[in-house]
Amino acid sequence: RHDCLGSHRLRPRDLAMNAIKIGPFPIPYDRFFLLLAILVIGVVAELVGRRTNNKAVTAWGWNVGFVAALVARLGFVLTHLSDFLPQPLSIFFIWQGGFSLLWGVVGGVAYTLWFFRKEPQLLRNTLLPVVAVTGVWVTSQIMAVSNGSTSHQVLPSLTLYRLDGSEVALESFKGKPLVINVWATWCPPCRREMPMMNEVAAANPEVTFLFVDQGEDAATVEAFINSIDMPGDTVLLDPGLEFSRGQGMVGYPTTFFYDASGQRVSVRFGELSRATVNDQVERLRKTEQLETTATP
Repeated sequence: RHDCLGSHRLRPRDLAMNAIKIGPFPIPYDRFFLLLAILVIGVVAELVGRRTNNKAVTAWGWNVGFVAALVARLGFVLTHLSDFLPQPLSIFFIWQGGFSLLWGVVGGVAYTLWFFRKEPQLLRNTLLPVVAVTGVWVTSQIMAVSNGSTSHQVLPSLTLYRLDGSEVALESFKGKPLVINVWATWCPPCRREMPMMNEVAAANPEVTFLFVDQGEDAATVEAFINSIDMPGDTVLLDPGLEFSRGQGMVGYPTTFFYDASGQRVSVRFGELSRATVNDQVERLRKTEQLETTATP
């Protein structure tokens, strides 16, 4: 499974929209740095093990990353269990993301203490691998903040089209928290997540959901949304791909979350889980409550 690249010529960026492009494939930040962390701790532990002539350190290094990732996933699932129960198999859809850093750290520490329980003096050999993987995490945070600071942070001023051909200004949706899912019917991850997005939208009427199709005609889009019983008034057409070009997107689907004033709160690239969407909607709700409380 790969997230879909747009059919237009994308901007020449390696880092954009919470994703990193490796060759033709964009990978969301969280999944890229998770894989990088597993690789780094394994490689550094391998080097330490060779230098100290200790195979146990090497074995620990190649195991601990996977154990931590497994526990991080388990923790995320348990804390969002109600979101996974409607579709239990989605627990295994790790390409949608969803890992708990706290649970991962606890799992990694617990496994480390168990692994070296008979030779606690070897724990000192884990210091360098742990420092290296911490460096990966710090780098991921710096890059995420840097990317966010240079990207467009406000709702773009664009004119889009409803399925009946009428024009609508995107800025007219200010006033309520807003979720914009950028998609296309030819994109498999977009098609998979659309029914779930539609259900979350129906369950959260205080948040506006818009599904902005890129570059397709009304008949094509209408045929698809009719097949999944999706209301047409939540769908907008962007025939000139202005939204994706203006935001420097690396592919579809990409989902944007804005507060009621049109300020972007977050953006997520790739197919999302119900738990992630609900997390972001709750974040919008809390942001709205804070702004309401702060208003005299």
